[in-house]
Amino acid sequence: MNKNEITKSLHSQNDPAKVQFYINGNPVTNRFDVLAKSENEIDTNSKISYYLYSLISRAIIYKAQGKEKAKEGENYLLAYFKKIETKTPEEFKNNIKAEVIKAQMVLADFLYGIKKVELAHIIASFAPIVIMDVALQVNPIADRKTFLSFDKNRQTIFNLTLFYIRSLFHSFLTLESTDPMLIKTDVDNPTNGLFTYGTSLVIPTGRNAFTLDGYKNVIEAGLERISSNFSISDTMNIIVIYLVKDLLAEMKL
Repeated sequence: MNKNEITKSLHSQNDPAKVQFYINGNPVTNRFDVLAKSENEIDTNSKISYYLYSLISRAIIYKAQGKEKAKEGENYLLAYFKKIETKTPEEFKNNIKAEVIKAQMVLADFLYGIKKVELAHIIASFAPIVIMDVALQVNPIADRKTFLSFDKNRQTIFNLTLFYIRSLFHSFLTLESTDPMLIKTDVDNPTNGLFTYGTSLVIPTGRNAFTLDGYKNVIEAGLERISSNFSISDTMNIIVIYLVKDLLAEMKL
């Protein structure tokens, strides 16, 4: 199915019972709250955390797929780092260059098992580059005031990123039925966090979107982030990973 076909099928779904929820791979009762009226908004700090989650989850997936894929993953993530370095204003260029070198070393240590690397260390090494990326989206002439606002919330960003990554492990990656070789990531958009797994399109979210409409909104927003070269033609169902709840929600199309 293409994006238009998926969207059309999504709009035709009006029964919350058609969405099956899972915790630790086990079916659970419907988690939609029919009385819920609002969802949490994705603020700038949450966006940074999600970008970090996306990059690090990619590294984890490539590492799990073996050395050949690990090399592919290294090239893929380094291309993102270099892209942000190129876009960085001259005032911050030298700092970001140094951060890219550090991130490259940590990434290699992690992917090839050169030495043990804690998740917190990976987050810390990737964070300055991601913060620059998001800062440039907020303000193309990124100034010190912009960075100070991020720095003030650094611990919150780190903690949320850790929470997201651990949620992916608990809800999907560590399930006995999960085969990492079946995971395909969107190489043209390393920060969208999306991937396919067999015939499923998997869309992680940091939103508390626990209504049917909220669920659909998450899927539509995910579809908008998919790059044009990423194939979703085999998609037969959608899985939303609620990163705030260790919860999967699957809808057959």
